[in-house]
Amino acid sequence: MIFIKYVKDSAEELRKVTWPNKAEVVRATTATCIFVAIFSAILFGVDMVSRLALQELMK
Repeated sequence: MIFIKYVKDSAEELRKVTWPNKAEVVRATTATCIFVAIFSAILFGVDMVSRLALQELMK
């Protein structure tokens, strides 16, 4: 009984949600992809510098 009430209440709450339109979804997805690409490039750079520094220390 509790589970059924939970599902009904969840469905009711989902009807109240203001869902984003297509333009908002595209804009948010684009921003996320750009952020991930930039952050990945930064991490790649830090990794390369760290690797080169460690290689020099190991010589």
